Amino acid sequence: MPKADEAQRFAEHMRGLDSRLGPLFLQLPPRYSPSHWDDLRNFIEAWPTDNALAVEVRNRGWFESPHHEALNALLEKHDVARVLIDTRPIRDLPGAKVERGNVEVLMGQARERKPDVPLLPGRTAQFAFVRYIGHPDVPANSGFLDEWADHIAGWLQAGAGVFVFCHCPDETHSPAICRALHTRVASRIEVAPLPWDEADQNESDRQHRLF
Repeated sequence: MPKADEAQRFAEHMRGLDSRLGPLFLQLPPRYSPSHWDDLRNFIEAWPTDNALAVEVRNRGWFESPHHEALNALLEKHDVARVLIDTRPIRDLPGAKVERGNVEVLMGQARERKPDVPLLPGRTAQFAFVRYIGHPDVPANSGFLDEWADHIAGWLQAGAGVFVFCHCPDETHSPAICRALHTRVASRIEVAPLPWDEADQNESDRQHRLF
């Protein structure tokens, strides 16, 4: 169970990141069910309002009525984001091509460890927090990334902030998944370039000046 006093001390330390500090991420274990409602409510009510918070619930009970609606209402009241975790790529793309020999082992481990919960893409705060568990065959993610790009562009157009955490059973592919998603969002709405895209452009400009 989350302890508000310890979390507040942690939040105080994290403020040292200043402008680089994004939302803090509370990930609750699968055993943390709606029976812990009072505990979670007390924690959220005690959370310092100057630190953005995102909460990831993993027990399927939180996705069923009336707990789903009650949790969303609590989060909306306190401007806390509900983490939108998408594990469909590692569950619904079993036939996607993979190149690395150990990927099937990693995929199996990921399916066991990642929560198998419904995806309900709503926003409960002034920002959205997406956790995307991608398939290591990056092109196989295309349909899901297109879907998320539509959601993200819509949130941005509505003036909301968006934080996206992309990772993958084989983390060597995670940067490519991030870039693929960013490219799709940038095709729908103007967004700042990724640091490495900006670096690539600067290098290209430098080459043009040299030759």
